[in-house]
Amino acid sequence: MPQSEISGPFASVLVPYDGLEPSRAALSHALTLVQATSTLVVVTVVDDAAIISESAMSSSAYDPAPLFEAFDAQGRAMLADAASRCAAANITPVTEFLHGSPVPVILAQMKKHRCDLVVMGTHARKGVARLFLGSTTEGVLRSSTVPVLTVRSTDIVNVHPFATAVLGIDDSDASDAAVALATKLMQSFKTRLVACHAIDRP
Repeated sequence: MPQSEISGPFASVLVPYDGLEPSRAALSHALTLVQATSTLVVVTVVDDAAIISESAMSSSAYDPAPLFEAFDAQGRAMLADAASRCAAANITPVTEFLHGSPVPVILAQMKKHRCDLVVMGTHARKGVARLFLGSTTEGVLRSSTVPVLTVRSTDIVNVHPFATAVLGIDDSDASDAAVALATKLMQSFKTRLVACHAIDRP
């Protein structure tokens, strides 16, 4: 089915973008989900906390202005890169370049643009590190009021998204919400659902 004919459940999709491979993969996935009537919001956040902290702890005169300018230039270059990738897919995104702590800024933009999906990149870690998605992704996952799709740079981008999905079911409110979203995916993307319920035996 051509992308223009897809009628998906997501009216506004947000992608936090830092120019690294996981966020590029997240943007690529998001581009397969948006429709002609959808809004794609790309957000780049510059976290000034480290610069401010270094300035406060310095025993000598320290002018953080050059670093702020360098971070701004880098952030705007990232956002321009994202816009270029969207243009290649014939999509014009809403772009936001902001300063602040990434998690609350992302959540605020999610509410501002009334997003119903957040697509975020995460690193494919091994060993103990694989238990942690990263502070920003983890923070958004815990606090978001809408679904969050995490994407690794190694994930395959499919032009027919959500062809098959595994749905874990239990008796929680979160499971009910997952079922509701899965139903929308079935209706919009003809998703084949594999429902499962696991029992943890001692």
